[in-house]
Amino acid sequence: MGRFLVYFQYIGTRYRGVVRTTGHSAAGERCIGVQNVLEEALDELRPVDPVRLHVSSRTDSGVHALCNTAHFDMVFRSKRTGEPRDIPPESITAAVNKKLQRQDIRINKTVRVPDNFHSQHLAMRRTYLYRLALGCRQIHLPVFEKDRCWAIEQGLDIPLMEEASERFLGTHDFTAFRSTSVGDDKKSPIKTINTIDFRTTHGFLDHHCNEKARLEFLEVTFQSRSFLYRQIRRMTGALVAVGLGRISPSDITTMLQSCDNSHMHGTTMAPAHGLYLKEVLYNDNDLIFENNPSEPSEDTSIT
Repeated sequence: MGRFLVYFQYIGTRYRGVVRTTGHSAAGERCIGVQNVLEEALDELRPVDPVRLHVSSRTDSGVHALCNTAHFDMVFRSKRTGEPRDIPPESITAAVNKKLQRQDIRINKTVRVPDNFHSQHLAMRRTYLYRLALGCRQIHLPVFEKDRCWAIEQGLDIPLMEEASERFLGTHDFTAFRSTSVGDDKKSPIKTINTIDFRTTHGFLDHHCNEKARLEFLEVTFQSRSFLYRQIRRMTGALVAVGLGRISPSDITTMLQSCDNSHMHGTTMAPAHGLYLKEVLYNDNDLIFENNPSEPSEDTSIT
């Protein structure tokens, strides 16, 4: 078996999260995850065995990814000899993207990795980005920003939000900022937040929101090795509550110390559509694949 690591991106609006899922909506439409689509596209390349992805970072329905990762095993056989043959990773990228043209999913890059590589367990750092549209109602967002950000009509005290975010840095018990789900309550609530950064940007001209001014966005990035289920959305909701003056920065410390995830009075969990998985990083040494074929394959096409 050849093991590959794939870097991929997606707009999560039309998918039931990233992981494989089955079932149908109330309207009778098939509910699928990003993983379903990628596995079906890979299987259309006709490998020896069906492909199963192991996704590094789970995202919910409506959450987007600038770059997520997954590993999978895949082998092809030569039509001429029937023996296993090598396929360049870039050929997999091109062939799959061709099959994804009608999907909101793209592969950025495919690389060959050691056979014991695991995309989830070996991830060293994950970065998430949350986008807030400032001074605008959700209904007045430009159409190309629909389901891409959380619109906040009231003014936000960004310096106060930055002060509050410092309460999250370091190692804490984040029980108060997790949403329980089946299996998630078994995971350790102890997490280390390395950085939280704030950046303002500007979008396209929109007269509904800011007359003769560009729409302003606040981007908040969170970096850690791993996060709890919906932790970032709850943390973002708390920071917005600080920015609106509903709670104080010291309340963040009180919430953390309470270890009680029913604290959300005065705060609102940020909606899924403003959240993006931005990056998954690995130790370079874990990605090194030493390939010493006795004879290079001449058949490297995928049909």
